[in-house]
Amino acid sequence: MGQQVAVSCWARRRDVGHKTAVQDPALALGLCNGGAGSVVKRKLVSSSVTGFVFVIGRNGEMGDIKWTVWAFVSGAALSWGIYVPLVHDATAKLGSNLRAFLMVGVAYFLVAVLVPGIFIFLLKSDPTAKDVSKLNWFGPSVLSGILAGVSGAVGALCVIFATRDAVASVGPVVGPLVVAPLVFAGAPIINTIASITIFAHGKKFEAPGLLFYVGLALAATGMATVMVNKPKAVPDAKPVATTTSAVGATPASK
Repeated sequence: MGQQVAVSCWARRRDVGHKTAVQDPALALGLCNGGAGSVVKRKLVSSSVTGFVFVIGRNGEMGDIKWTVWAFVSGAALSWGIYVPLVHDATAKLGSNLRAFLMVGVAYFLVAVLVPGIFIFLLKSDPTAKDVSKLNWFGPSVLSGILAGVSGAVGALCVIFATRDAVASVGPVVGPLVVAPLVFAGAPIINTIASITIFAHGKKFEAPGLLFYVGLALAATGMATVMVNKPKAVPDAKPVATTTSAVGATPASK
């Protein structure tokens, strides 16, 4: 039996959307309208988007991504995307990197302590609980959560000082523009490697393919490209010097 590939197809109108799983990718050519069959003509990979065909997974597993995933991903990208500029702005107004970091800590407390505390202790409801029987406050469990928080806080502190030194090196305008691309280009590489090694928790993964290493190379290339082609601040226009003449002065005296 050939390898089964899960394919989800959506046409332009919601009422004609449909899903199916096929044994042979070639059979999916007529499933979707709008010329989407060109996707399944090629060798299907674990994730591919072209036209209106979404190749989700293999072995018949339909991994349709809910719209809420994209909403929260967009929120995270927006929040982290403006984090460095906001920190730089706070530093300039407070006059200190550490004062800005302290305010970041206050925000962490408001968002990361009060909000879950209200759900867990006041409302007695945890909307993120996977298995109620596994909820606990055991020492190792709490320690792992604290380590995650420390990792995030250390990263934020590193961003603070990286921005400070970047500003000192290339100026207050270009400095913050350099830090964020470098951080967010390097983080996915470390995240991927750590997830399949240190934090695999006994799970086994297939050997990374060529495209995996190509992706790492592209990310590293992006970091280097940012450094080499960092934007340059436009110097402030100098005011045009004007001369004033004394009232009643003769042309000879000017």
